[in-house]
Amino acid sequence: MLIRKHREDRGISQEQLAEAAGLSLRTIQRVEAGHRVSYASLRALAATFEINVDLLEQELYAMNNTKDDYIERPLCIMGEAYSGATIIRPFGSLRPDTT
Repeated sequence: MLIRKHREDRGISQEQLAEAAGLSLRTIQRVEAGHRVSYASLRALAATFEINVDLLEQELYAMNNTKDDYIERPLCIMGEAYSGATIIRPFGSLRPDTT
């Protein structure tokens, strides 16, 4: 994790980082394990490491998936049920089925 790398690059322990940032040891453990922490905690860590808090947040919580990993599918709505079958129509077709 990014926070662990910053901490280890400076040669400090989790306890020392917690004290320097004014956070609990548990918060340091959670962020290093990949859990989300409050924005206030991120601000404290960014100030301690002298890095931009918004960039830190993006690096910690950025999705690893690219846009190409998603499949586009047409939006459909569920229609009324007729004799046990469900009618599905494309979103643009909101008129009742007259058949």
